[in-house]
Amino acid sequence: MNSNWDAVLSTGVDNIDRQHQELFRLINNLVSAMNEEKSKVEIIKALDSLEEHAIRHINEEEAIQKENNYPGLEIQQMQHEEFKDCLRDIRSFLETREISTLFIIHMQQKIFKWCRKHMLTADKDLGEFLINSRRN
Repeated sequence: MNSNWDAVLSTGVDNIDRQHQELFRLINNLVSAMNEEKSKVEIIKALDSLEEHAIRHINEEEAIQKENNYPGLEIQQMQHEEFKDCLRDIRSFLETREISTLFIIHMQQKIFKWCRKHMLTADKDLGEFLINSRRN
């Protein structure tokens, strides 16, 4: 599973792409903290940073969609809720169980798979829409 942002994920909208790059960096920080067997406090801090950025990004991205009357807003909102649910599930697990190698692998695959799929489909469509609407 590719755990780095790459140009194929670009939406063509610089602000969104920068936020996506930061999202990948923060996910990698969380995975690294778990792989390095850092304390639960440090791992939760890494998750806090990821959640804060993700929520801020989602709010900004959805605001852009509303401002531009983007027809795919509802789909984006549903998918964003899935991502927030994923982060809540990770937090719940971290707060109630011991971290295992299997959990780290599963979490890493799930979160990166979701991000790549969402960025390659929904966010690419959004980027195309925004770029085309600026031309008109």
